[in-house]
Amino acid sequence: MTNFNFLFLYLKKLNVHINKKEFIIQYESHPAYPSLLAVSDTLNFFNIENGAIHVEAAEISALPSVFMTKLKDVSNDTLAFVETKKNGNSYTIYANSKKQHISKSTLLSQWKGMVFLIENNVGKAYKKQQFTLIHILMISCFFSLLLLFRETISTLPYFILWFLSIFGFGFSLLALQNIFNFDSSLKDVVCKSNHEFSGCDAVLHSSEKSSILSDVSIVFFSYQFISFLIATYTNTFEAYFFIQKLALFAALPILVFSIYYQVIKIKKRCRICIAISAIILSELAIILSFQEDISFQQIPFFQYNFHVFIFLFLLVGWHFLKNTLRSNKEMKVTIVHANRFKRNYTVFRNTLISTPKVALPQTCLTFGNPNAKIILDFITNPYCGFCKKPTEFLRKLLKKHKKDIAIRFIYNVNFNNREETSKQFLNQLIYIHKDSGGEAFFEALDFWYHTKDEQKWLEMYPYNFDSEEMKNMLQSQRLWCIENKFTFTPAIFINGHSFPKPYKIEELIYFIDDLIEDTTILKKAEVEKLIE
Repeated sequence: MTNFNFLFLYLKKLNVHINKKEFIIQYESHPAYPSLLAVSDTLNFFNIENGAIHVEAAEISALPSVFMTKLKDVSNDTLAFVETKKNGNSYTIYANSKKQHISKSTLLSQWKGMVFLIENNVGKAYKKQQFTLIHILMISCFFSLLLLFRETISTLPYFILWFLSIFGFGFSLLALQNIFNFDSSLKDVVCKSNHEFSGCDAVLHSSEKSSILSDVSIVFFSYQFISFLIATYTNTFEAYFFIQKLALFAALPILVFSIYYQVIKIKKRCRICIAISAIILSELAIILSFQEDISFQQIPFFQYNFHVFIFLFLLVGWHFLKNTLRSNKEMKVTIVHANRFKRNYTVFRNTLISTPKVALPQTCLTFGNPNAKIILDFITNPYCGFCKKPTEFLRKLLKKHKKDIAIRFIYNVNFNNREETSKQFLNQLIYIHKDSGGEAFFEALDFWYHTKDEQKWLEMYPYNFDSEEMKNMLQSQRLWCIENKFTFTPAIFINGHSFPKPYKIEELIYFIDDLIEDTTILKKAEVEKLIE
């Protein structure tokens, strides 16, 4: 599954909003990419409940009003998004980059039985991206642009030429979408056709020669826009239009080559290329229709030189920018492939169990299911600033898998050298877990990370507990860390094995389900033999 427009539409219908770019990165990094499993796991990564089920054709009416499914006339790797109309007897199908309305009988004839559902839980929905400063700046920039050209574009031919240069720049961006590495449904709308000779990608990406029009066009329309701005404030429109006429005539051979390449060489038609060619021809026709006849000598040499400089400067700039964008894209692909390998469970598991098992100290800070097969020992320190995020991550992990995992906190704190206020804080923090449970402990720990002030914390959670047992536990944990040379925090162990160094603790999210289901992972009873 590579077209996510319909998946994002499905999420939008459910009022669930996610970061699309982050979703695609996580999906492409999944070891099972490209598959429905990768889609499902990526949604789980965003805490969006989902699942694939088998539904008989007779049970279609029991399905939610929106869902995704595989249909017979849809390519095997693509899910169709189905939206039920109010009458319940007709459907809107989004598949193969198109939208169509079909009856229930037609849907039944195409039914394959596999349905992919996403939980409609608004409480878990991500907040839709709000209006940010960058949006305000972009709108302000647009209106400032209009004010800059307000007098010039009040003349109809000038306005049309100004508008066409912007329109041409937009089509050039679409043609170079692969280089700029952005997704746009507009390209699908423009290029999609049932005609066998239609295919923008086939033309734009078939060879280096085929991209000459898109490369020259983005430079040319940028040059037009900048030179138009300069002409506006220097009142040199006579020179501007004459030089533009020359430039447009010079572009005609490139247009001829583009048409020849599409019609003769690869026998494919690129609608974006045709649109760019049409804009250039339209500009030439407009300039020829209203510009007065002037000779080449009437334009100062400085104007020719200045326009050539602008164009060559943009051309060289585009050369370096394009290479940079390509390098960034190649780097992204490399990172995605590396992550796909790194997030393979077998690789992670083999790396994990290759580390020696260690005998971990006793602790009373145990969360989750104490009889779980998977035990995560977390060496931490409340005074460690780097431990906050891993603690928050483990708490989220615990909420999702509290029946399947146990998390044990081991404190690497030099208790004997702490001041009295610090000792009271540590004692009281542990007592909260013993007296009120795990959730109260995490709330108290959150308050500590928020304040980082022992006095304020003790005012919130007054000291009323003192235990030699707790002190001895903290001292023994500290001694264990020194003897085993674990002088840093945070650190984590999975069933006695040190968490692999190439991985971040947060990456455990990609493997926890497989760890829970893995019957060959070290059993809890075996781990307990290692714990002193």
